[in-house]
Amino acid sequence: MKKIEEGRSVTVKASDLVALCVKNEINADNQLKAKKLYVEVAIGDIGKDILDNIYVTLESGDAIRTVQCYIEDKDLVARLQKGQRITFFGKCDGLMMNVLMKDCEVVPNLSDLEKQ
Repeated sequence: MKKIEEGRSVTVKASDLVALCVKNEINADNQLKAKKLYVEVAIGDIGKDILDNIYVTLESGDAIRTVQCYIEDKDLVARLQKGQRITFFGKCDGLMMNVLMKDCEVVPNLSDLEKQ
């Protein structure tokens, strides 16, 4: 029950996170930067950046920007699939073309926990 309550209090939609950052980046940083958040959504893309860091982008509904989650566990990422519904828990690092989430880990989906 505690996990569900915690999840509800800090879970955001990728679309809301992107919209908040695009609307006013300063306000978004004041509210979210360096805070740990849950983001539950479908996977958009899986790849590596120019520094070879592994990331997963989340569908945000925005044609240009998305949420980009960086994750260290390459074996876990290798098992993920585009379109898969997933929840990441990580630290919001602000807007840098995409909304960046660092130190992410995959956690159970809040919607799945609520069904139990």
